[in-house]
Amino acid sequence: MIGTQALYAYEAVAGSHFLLELLASGDVDLLYDARQKMTVVSEKLDGEGLLGLLKKADKTFECVRENGYRAANAGQFMIDLVIAPRGMQASENITFSKADLVATEVPGLQWLLNSPKLEAVAIDEDGWPVPMRAPDPRAFALHKAWLSGLPEREPLKKPRDLEQARSVAKLVVDEMPHLPFKSTLTSLHGDVRKMLPMLIPA
Repeated sequence: MIGTQALYAYEAVAGSHFLLELLASGDVDLLYDARQKMTVVSEKLDGEGLLGLLKKADKTFECVRENGYRAANAGQFMIDLVIAPRGMQASENITFSKADLVATEVPGLQWLLNSPKLEAVAIDEDGWPVPMRAPDPRAFALHKAWLSGLPEREPLKKPRDLEQARSVAKLVVDEMPHLPFKSTLTSLHGDVRKMLPMLIPA
């Protein structure tokens, strides 16, 4: 999980809660590591692809468009399959079966992909445990701050990006002393790491 849903993992680890408005979201971003072998993933998805897996949870899920990266259910909850940029040499589509979602490249995701991972178990609305895997919260906060400053970022998303960045950074400082911001996250580009002063007061 790399989007807003990652905040639930951070809450679970810190034993704390974010404001509800920071958690509201109508979609889930699934980051797939295109470096992993497709055969392993295909076996886990039983040959029916990611869409088939989604349909097991909610049969109303359908691809929004043919060969697209997004699926939506009857309630317009969306699932996006995204990957980090792969470079000019990799041109084949990342998909798991026919008529399945086809991953789309999103700039900057390589930093989250290469960052340390955080494992957590959150509790869903029905009280069931939900295992989650999210980027290191320091990397998440810095990346969100970087996103908020991109000229091409949707204007409505920028304030939310920055507020999520600051809230996660504060949670790390207050509740996760074992994850000091001052230690270098070498997986992050300098343009991302230089966001630190706007998140952590000197």
